[in-house]
Amino acid sequence: MFSDNTALSFVYPYQDRDGKQEWHIEQHSFIPWEKAGLIQAKEKQGGIDYRELAKKGNCTITCHPPFNYL
Repeated sequence: MFSDNTALSFVYPYQDRDGKQEWHIEQHSFIPWEKAGLIQAKEKQGGIDYRELAKKGNCTITCHPPFNYL
């Protein structure tokens, strides 16, 4: 789908120095906006400031070049 957000997540279980079970979690999302017309429209639909999240490195705002199906 060209409108669904996609995310990758990695979960690393480990034990801290006291032997307590802990988790390190990393995630990154990919935000397509072409179907919405503008990234601003996508942000309004979701109520999320994707551009600010992209600045923080939490997501990548993607765009799709036109496809030639001939």
